[in-house]
Amino acid sequence: EMSRADGCDLPLDRLARELELSSFDQEAILLCLAPEIDRSYERIYAYIQDDLNRRFPSIELLCTLTTNSLSERVHRRNALSGFGCLRRKHVLQAWGQPATEWRQELRLAPGVFEFLSGATGDLTSLFYDPAEIACRRLSDLPPKADLGLIERLGKGFRDRSLEVVGIWGSPHRY
Repeated sequence: EMSRADGCDLPLDRLARELELSSFDQEAILLCLAPEIDRSYERIYAYIQDDLNRRFPSIELLCTLTTNSLSERVHRRNALSGFGCLRRKHVLQAWGQPATEWRQELRLAPGVFEFLSGATGDLTSLFYDPAEIACRRLSDLPPKADLGLIERLGKGFRDRSLEVVGIWGSPHRY
């Protein structure tokens, strides 16, 4: 709040805005950032997880620390999976070889600490989703495209009622 009042754009705020991160995503980043700033967090995480070899926050720990609701923990587990925004966009990365996905430890991906500490301000080269497709304007679509269907699909993705669309057929060049 103080930075906004001063007209200063903090790196985490900028990251959250540009990548459209939820408050949970931001909490997960901060919890993964803690051992990068102070190694004593490694011991704290190992103690909480009851395993001295697990020194970074696991998906289970991040979900448990941030909510009491079972349904919200499941939602957050999905958000931290390999298909979740933070891992797809290379903000967090998996660490180690866990027995289950629930026990997967997460760390900041290379370059994230430097970005958050203000050493670099380049979002475009650090955080990208290799599965993201640049959308063309509706006016650039082929003449036979069903605009109503495209708009319904877009709405489904936006309101999260739709997660995947399969497209079959031969490729056409327009």
